[in-house]
Amino acid sequence: YSDLYDMLSQIETTLHKRVRQCLEEAFRKMEDAWWSKGVPLPVRKSCAARKEEDENPSDDPYTYTTLIDLKAIIDGTGKWKIFSERLPAGAKDKPQLLSNFIRLNAIRNRVMHPVRADEPIGESDYRFVAQMHNTFVSSPWNL
Repeated sequence: YSDLYDMLSQIETTLHKRVRQCLEEAFRKMEDAWWSKGVPLPVRKSCAARKEEDENPSDDPYTYTTLIDLKAIIDGTGKWKIFSERLPAGAKDKPQLLSNFIRLNAIRNRVMHPVRADEPIGESDYRFVAQMHNTFVSSPWNL
């Protein structure tokens, strides 16, 4: 799983960085509004709860977002326009993108928590992760 782990790590890191950049760009005229206006309240609350449970908490609550939180941010009311203009070419179909986040998260969880995996990683999972890596890590974003 080492190459799969590496791809997933790069995808997750890139998505977190790019989603934040998109929000910061969209809300740049209002200081820190990218967090309060760009991130839905339930996600902000979940991040705050995760931070409270962390023995060495980060000062930045955004570091506690998950892939599913990023899906919620992108899918948030009025937020699709922010992202649709900036996403790589292979990620502009909103229903497909949101579905891909769910599948990517499921694969990620099976790779990162192998003792809890209910089924082994298959060739189609590997190909899917490679495709997502190509889309989000290797393709340019319009930032």
